[in-house]
Amino acid sequence: MARTFVASSSQYIDCGNITALNSASEFTIGGWFKRTASGKNSILGKRLSTTNQLFINVNTDGNVYCSVRNGGTKNEVFSNSTTDWLHVIMVFDGSLSEPDRIKVYTGGSPQSTTPGGGSHPTISGSYTNSYRLGALHTAVYSDGSQAEQKAWSVALTAAEVYQNFYGKTPRADKLLLYAPLGYGSPEPDLSGSGNNGVVTNSATIGDHPPIQAPWGVDAEYCLYEAAAAAGNPYYYYLQQQLLAG
Repeated sequence: MARTFVASSSQYIDCGNITALNSASEFTIGGWFKRTASGKNSILGKRLSTTNQLFINVNTDGNVYCSVRNGGTKNEVFSNSTTDWLHVIMVFDGSLSEPDRIKVYTGGSPQSTTPGGGSHPTISGSYTNSYRLGALHTAVYSDGSQAEQKAWSVALTAAEVYQNFYGKTPRADKLLLYAPLGYGSPEPDLSGSGNNGVVTNSATIGDHPPIQAPWGVDAEYCLYEAAAAAGNPYYYYLQQQLLAG
């Protein structure tokens, strides 16, 4: 399942102020995104101002922008004009030298990006507002869908990002948010961190992203994906089993 947002109705999901993303030296965010049509967008993040925000934006111009800002405006950008489901992960590690502080992955694999001007910060900003799915602030909303959105308090490795794409949840002890989306109001946060999402302005339930089943996947994972696609309550049980490893 997923949530579908309509910009003209100002629809989004408010996950509260996830404080571990504020003034942080490392974190990982992302999940599945889909634009409803060319010229539309699907966005998430936190924003106080142009120079004080973090976001992933599958944008209206056919590019995807990933940014962590604390006094600057630098993005990592790549071109992708698809209106199909796209899995995007942004990994931030301020302890690294430039240009490696932000790494972007699509479909579980490293994504080549074009950096904007300036440099990425060593820590994120003091974002005192909410982490929103489907919106960034009161002027930027989505015409698109999202599913399986997660946030970690650590910078995942390339191998861990790959595992996540194929349905496992690495570093479950560092999860800040696990929002499958499309399963209730409020949307449950299965990370155990209590960041349940308040559904704002009636964002509707939509279709789930494509099932990703790697070669050699176990039977439990296949049952999990089948239950998720069908909206079966058994999904919750299987989610907890997968989180437990």
